Amino acid sequence: MNVQLSEVVFCNPKVAELKQSAEDLGRSAYSLVVKVERTILSAGTEISILSGEWGQSVRFPFSPKAMATGRIVHMGTAASQIRRDLHVDDRVLLKGRHSSFVEASVLTDPIVKLDGDTSDEAALLARLARLVERAASLCDQKDARILVLGLGLVGQLLVRACRSKSYKNVTAFDPHPKRRAQAKLDSYCVLETRAYPESDFVFVANSSVDAVQQGLVTLAKNGRLILLGATRGSPPIDLAHTVFRRNIVIQGAHEQFLIAGSDAEDELLRTARLIDDREIETSGLIKNLDSRGLPSLYKDGLSCKDEYIGIVVNWC
Repeated sequence: MNVQLSEVVFCNPKVAELKQSAEDLGRSAYSLVVKVERTILSAGTEISILSGEWGQSVRFPFSPKAMATGRIVHMGTAASQIRRDLHVDDRVLLKGRHSSFVEASVLTDPIVKLDGDTSDEAALLARLARLVERAASLCDQKDARILVLGLGLVGQLLVRACRSKSYKNVTAFDPHPKRRAQAKLDSYCVLETRAYPESDFVFVANSSVDAVQQGLVTLAKNGRLILLGATRGSPPIDLAHTVFRRNIVIQGAHEQFLIAGSDAEDELLRTARLIDDREIETSGLIKNLDSRGLPSLYKDGLSCKDEYIGIVVNWC
């Protein structure tokens, strides 16, 4: 099907535009096409990647990907046979190009059907909420000393998850004042400097290699350092002294995104309902933005990324 596509494209580092083009999507019998309604991005993460802060090569022009909700407008003949639960006009959650239309393959791409009671915002946040709930569950001691490094969208969700589990000794830090202020509004113990207390669990909720190194240093013997995202760069870790002699465990909290029809998909939908019912609290974390405002967000974002925690983009 022929569509007029609006897509976020980075022509150069820190320079984004909404590129308009006519494209023919859905030519494969195994594909479906979704008209995007909303996408979510984590301002700090995406801006850091595309500013070159991650220290990894990005070839330009570069088109980022995003989690999206929208409605199916086309299904190939084979796609209809394989995913009999999906039909044209169904609302779905999927990951694809950061654009007004997304093409996906039913053979390789996770596509989740949304019911009418699930809001777009809850669906977009559910994957991150599941991640932090899983991470928080790795701590099995109510009185453990917990340190959260990074108060972006993932970090803010994590400290709220710790509170919901009644952990008594949670401390957090972020270099950006407004992110610290948001956490203080929620009655968390927020440090103003990097004077970290000795901790049993350190959750690294940002992409800073320094946070990994600092977290390792502050861990008590037999402690755990838990990564909630990919770090940029390589921390200079003395494995023999820092890890083995102190019996420290380093582990990740990520899991495979989704397999259609799996228990993971059902769990994501249950998590979205908890968000809608405010049993998982997300107030104050999301700003809404019209898609036409994306270029200026990326243009100005490096100087004011602490203004944003999570952003939902409206493409309608």
